[in-house]
Amino acid sequence: MRVCFVLGSLAAITGGNAIVLAHARAAAAAGWSVTVTALQASDVPPSLACDTAIRVLPLADAVRAGRYEVVVATFWRTVYALPEFDAGRWVYFVQSIETRFVPKARALERAAADMTYMVDMPVVTTGAWMQEFLQARFGRVVAVAPVFTDPAVHAPEGRALAPRVPGRLRVLVEGPLRMRLKNVPRTVALARRSRAHELWLMTQSDVPFYLGVDRLLTRVAPEETGSVYRSCDVILRLSLVEGVSLVPLEMMACGGTAVTNDVTGHDDYMRNGLNGLVVPTHDEDAAVNALNRLADHPALLERLRAGALQTARERVAPTQASALFLAAVEDACRQPFDVQAAARMVRRFRKLLLGCETAIPTRPARRAPNRLSSTVRSWWTILETGALMARRRTDPSPYLDF
Repeated sequence: MRVCFVLGSLAAITGGNAIVLAHARAAAAAGWSVTVTALQASDVPPSLACDTAIRVLPLADAVRAGRYEVVVATFWRTVYALPEFDAGRWVYFVQSIETRFVPKARALERAAADMTYMVDMPVVTTGAWMQEFLQARFGRVVAVAPVFTDPAVHAPEGRALAPRVPGRLRVLVEGPLRMRLKNVPRTVALARRSRAHELWLMTQSDVPFYLGVDRLLTRVAPEETGSVYRSCDVILRLSLVEGVSLVPLEMMACGGTAVTNDVTGHDDYMRNGLNGLVVPTHDEDAAVNALNRLADHPALLERLRAGALQTARERVAPTQASALFLAAVEDACRQPFDVQAAARMVRRFRKLLLGCETAIPTRPARRAPNRLSSTVRSWWTILETGALMARRRTDPSPYLDF
């Protein structure tokens, strides 16, 4: 079977991209001919460029590469590229309800994201709440392939940047600094208010330093994140919108625990008081108090860490999750699918909502910045995140309507 996975970008191997690529490699191992492409033109990461199991092509080349039995969309914008492919059928891999990441002020863009869920094609998602939501609101029949961790990277045994110290709570905050719904600057500010003994920040943002943290780790390669998790006791994850958050599960697999908001998807594996602590979203005092409880009661921390590790060990393995994904694709191939009708619908949405007669134009790869522009950008990020830290909270109301 020839299959093509269409991503938004390959510039960074995020958690969502890593899951897509794991499924792509599993498909190749099953004997499928696998192509991976992306809307945004960018350099291919070295770990992917040397992967002989799958073929990575620019979008235009992937479109010209011939007929595919299946093309898999992985992000709402990628759905609008599907009519350009010569394909027997489409599959939509949904890892988050992406309308929630677009401000209400950008009404046409929100509508364009929502309309992708109306296209009559098979859907696979990563969490039960998204399965139920898409079935209830859009009438989609949805399969589930749960999120998972990589045991080769995320395990309790292995290298650590610094050993954990009994009686001294080391807190990790992770995420991009400028994505408001990830709420990272405010999370750092709350961690500083707690009685935690040490605070680390791991971020994809390119900043030279960050005030108030004991250790800053920037642009850590995905295969090196385990050494960070194994160094910390707890991750504080206070994002305001999620599909099913992968980062706390990765921390659990490395022998730590987590404090999270009760955002959508948290109940996929978080069990309050058993493997971590769950606090009401926007209750900042509750988040600080949760860290204080862990700092003041080492026995509670150890009990939650043990429960977290048990949760990670009982979690679906990567091979099992990929088997569920591939089974859903194979089942889709056995069902009738009118690709011409689906293409007409997407082209109509594309013209009405996005003003594109053809595929959404890809953006050229960014040229490497010179030293001055990089320095200016880093300082601007520091100033901007400092302002975000000073706020009482990030307001998600411009984004959320459900």
